[in-house]
Amino acid sequence: MPSSSQGGARSEATRRRSWDPFREISRRMQRTRTALASATVLVTFSTMTGYAYMTASQKRGTIYIGVTNDLGRRMPEHKSGQGSRFTSRYGVQRLVSYEEYFDIRDAIQREKSLKRWPRQWKIELIERTNPEWFELFRGTGW
Repeated sequence: MPSSSQGGARSEATRRRSWDPFREISRRMQRTRTALASATVLVTFSTMTGYAYMTASQKRGTIYIGVTNDLGRRMPEHKSGQGSRFTSRYGVQRLVSYEEYFDIRDAIQREKSLKRWPRQWKIELIERTNPEWFELFRGTGW
C-alpha cells in the first residue's frame, strides 16, 4: 500500500472500478459498436456506385466536372441553381458526358484526373460520345 492517503484512495477507487462487471461489459460493447460502425461505413463506401460527369453551358462553352453517387438527384440540383456556385454563376446545366463506376473511389479518381486535363482533351472526350453536345439527362428538355 502507498504511504500517502491520497495515493491509497486512488488505488482503492481504481480497484473498485476494475471489478465492476457492468462497467467492463459496457466498455466492451462500446468498442464492438465502434468497430462495427467503422466496418459498416467501409463496406458501404466501397460498394457505393459513382458517376463522374461533365456539364456545359452550351456547345463548346463552359465545362464543369463533378462526381456524385446519384446522378438523378444531382442534375436537378444543378438545374435549380443549388448544385454548386460555379454551375449557377456560369449557367453550366447541360449534362453532356458521364461515366458510371461500381466504386465511388474510382469515380472520384476519374474526376480528379479529368480536372487536370487540358480543355481540348475534355472537348474531344465529350464529342466522341456526344458530338452535338445534346442534353443527356432525360426528363428535362433543352
